[in-house]
Amino acid sequence: MATKTPPKKPLYPPEWYSIALAVKVRSNFICQHCGHSHSPGTGYTLTVHHKDHNTFNNSDDNLIALCQRCHLIEEGKYRHRLRQDRLLNALQASGQQILPNFGSILFPQSNIPNSVSLSSD
Repeated sequence: MATKTPPKKPLYPPEWYSIALAVKVRSNFICQHCGHSHSPGTGYTLTVHHKDHNTFNNSDDNLIALCQRCHLIEEGKYRHRLRQDRLLNALQASGQQILPNFGSILFPQSNIPNSVSLSSD
């Protein structure tokens, strides 16, 4: 007997293509980070980035037109911050002693505090 897989939740709302087009038009089809124009033939395809990473928050102030290169950079920064937070939380949960300047040594230019005190209760 085959089991049914539940239907996947859509990653974007049904009207996403029209929303994305409106953002690209608003930016004159120019990347808002590097200023490169939409030119798929040269590797600069314009995409739309959610600043808060919530694909259902499609308010104008949350959407920005980025070329694929800049979009990948932004997503990489976001994923890096998630890994930092997970590591720090895991260390804190395990009761590990964290040395002063932990954040600045392991993660230069990050949002991890320079020193963290943990209670060993």
